[in-house]
Amino acid sequence: MKKVSFPVAFLLIFSLFAHAIAVADDGIFFEDPLQKKLKDGWTWLREVPDHWRITDNALEIKMEPRSGDNVRNILFRKPPKKDAGSFDVTVDVKALRPYTNQYQQAGLFWMQEDKTKLKFVMELIDGQLYVFPGKKPLQTEHVVLRLRIDGTKVVGEYQPDAKGEFFQAFEGQLPERNDATDQIALQCWHGPADAETWIRFQNFSIKKPGTDVGSAVDEDADKVRQLTVEVGRLTQQVQNLQEDIRTQTKMIAELGSAADVRGSLGGGFAQSESLLRDVYLAEAQLTALEAKRKASQKRMEQPGDIPIGVFQQFHPEFQTLNAQLDALRLKKEELKQFFRSTDDPTIQRLDQQIASINARLGNINNSTDDEVLQGIFKLMQLNEQMNQWNLEQEIRIMQLMVSELREKYQQQLLLNSDRSAGTAAGHSSECPE
Repeated sequence: MKKVSFPVAFLLIFSLFAHAIAVADDGIFFEDPLQKKLKDGWTWLREVPDHWRITDNALEIKMEPRSGDNVRNILFRKPPKKDAGSFDVTVDVKALRPYTNQYQQAGLFWMQEDKTKLKFVMELIDGQLYVFPGKKPLQTEHVVLRLRIDGTKVVGEYQPDAKGEFFQAFEGQLPERNDATDQIALQCWHGPADAETWIRFQNFSIKKPGTDVGSAVDEDADKVRQLTVEVGRLTQQVQNLQEDIRTQTKMIAELGSAADVRGSLGGGFAQSESLLRDVYLAEAQLTALEAKRKASQKRMEQPGDIPIGVFQQFHPEFQTLNAQLDALRLKKEELKQFFRSTDDPTIQRLDQQIASINARLGNINNSTDDEVLQGIFKLMQLNEQMNQWNLEQEIRIMQLMVSELREKYQQQLLLNSDRSAGTAAGHSSECPE
């Protein structure tokens, strides 16, 4: 293996960092985390000051029941000029309240002269949340949107829940580029009139493709550190292997003709190891069977409640009511997440229905005839007795197997010992005085 001298290694690491810094400096047209205050270059279109706010963490814009060219609180800025080459526009979008309105949407918009020409949004369509265009389903109201622009060609990509990899949603065309009128904007449309909904925007950036905003240097530094650790680990492994080889070589040299002895006995030792492994496995199975028998005996001595599955066989209505109860409880949890409260009339109506079904289930339990219950318990006990009988048979068989395997193992050990003594004696007689 060739060694890398210190000067060469240093130059290699230095070039990595230099490359990372150059990409970070040259690749970022603009970035704004949208925290505390907006950076220079942003402009509001049809601003309503009390319908937007900026916190320590994000920019938040209130959704209004508007769309198209009458949307208010549009935040835009100039994109890179058309001769700047390709670039990516990225932003993190999250709704602070679940969408409820048809076509409710928020995201990135390409505009010219204050009019929307293309949008890439998180949108509710017929009750399902999508990334649009492309109509890719989303599970939560949180997504990172990225427009990849090269001339007039545009590709939309998205990262669900701001985690993991990006996926392509669509390919399309922008109108003819015009440096004087092109705008890239953040907007939200079709907000509900009866509920206050805010959209949170974070981490806006315009950068060249392949540039990781604000993290290129850190990531390459991490890679260098990881490579250094890996090289150290592999070096230690090589040293350990070399030491093992030296030790084994010394042992072989000292044993000399004992290698022949080991060869003649190898089959016997392998057989011993195989038998011992079988003994351990059989003993483990025996222990598991004995534990099952103990649990079965405990159920016989202290019978518990009748399992729901058994009870449902005697009361089909019981199964139906339980299914309805599970569905209502699930619906209630979904609405609690949506309304962020348990005081909503819809949730209160669900509570009344849940209470009604619980009362009916209680009546079924109370009205069940004692003779029926006794019959169920008797069937359960008979089933447990049969289970115990089966376990007893399996335990007896396994005990015999363990005993037989132990005996074979002891016999193999004696055989190995006899072979070892005989082989050693033969080699001793061949040695010159």
